[in-house]
Amino acid sequence: MDNTLLTALIAAGSACIGALIPSVTSYGLARMNVKKELSSKTIENQRNTYKNLIVAIQAMMNESNENNFNVFQSAVNDALLFAGKNTANKVSNYYHNIVNLQNKGTGLNAKQHQQYQKDIINSMRKDLGICEEEIDTYLIAYRPSQSTKKQNEIQNTAILDRNNEKHGELN
Repeated sequence: MDNTLLTALIAAGSACIGALIPSVTSYGLARMNVKKELSSKTIENQRNTYKNLIVAIQAMMNESNENNFNVFQSAVNDALLFAGKNTANKVSNYYHNIVNLQNKGTGLNAKQHQQYQKDIINSMRKDLGICEEEIDTYLIAYRPSQSTKKQNEIQNTAILDRNNEKHGELN
């Protein structure tokens, strides 16, 4: 083969490789950025999903009613979509045991609720990279006594009456 032809082929090959390297590098960096963005969105979705689930469980504990149960159901469904595998399984087990036992006329006892909640919270913390070490925690219900509720109603009514008087809305 002629040296001129060989030199031309080497030069053409080098030019192709030289042009290909930045393209491949740009493509790789773009893919990494997309993955990083998806990962941060996934973590944000998980954080919001977990927060909503904890709020829904707490609301159900404070006052069991149809509205709170529907919010709890929705939060469970979101967790099944966005939670890590371990957390999704724990949430699913908790929900199914609550519903199945309630349908049978029984329910989870306080210790069982506490254990499920502890396991779910620790799994959430692990998913979010907050802490590998487990904490011994669970949610507690706030149920004010009837006298406290009545006292709050009286105070709220008095505040409303004062506000209405200030604005001339009372007859």
